[in-house]
Amino acid sequence: MASGLRWGRRSADWLTRGGAKLHSPTSTVCMRRKAQFMEVVQIVAIVLAAVGALNWGLVALARFDLVAFIAGGMKFGEVNAISRVLYLLVAVAGVVSLTAIPQLT
Repeated sequence: MASGLRWGRRSADWLTRGGAKLHSPTSTVCMRRKAQFMEVVQIVAIVLAAVGALNWGLVALARFDLVAFIAGGMKFGEVNAISRVLYLLVAVAGVVSLTAIPQLT
């Protein structure tokens, strides 16, 4: 057995190393942690998507680009590396927030 790891005698759901249980990716504890992590990711994504929506509202109503302002006080429509990263984060957040929709029903 490599590195002192062995399958548990009673269950194949966990490994033991020196008496400590290491949960496999299919164990209940691991699945619960993944679900909690995904919930946090979805909440952050929804907040970022809302900030992106507010930015588009400001663009439409006041011709003010909040992302450009945050990324270095640039004028409307100008982009730099920081603003591109911020726009990309908002876009990814929008896609990730779509994964929360099935949970609303």
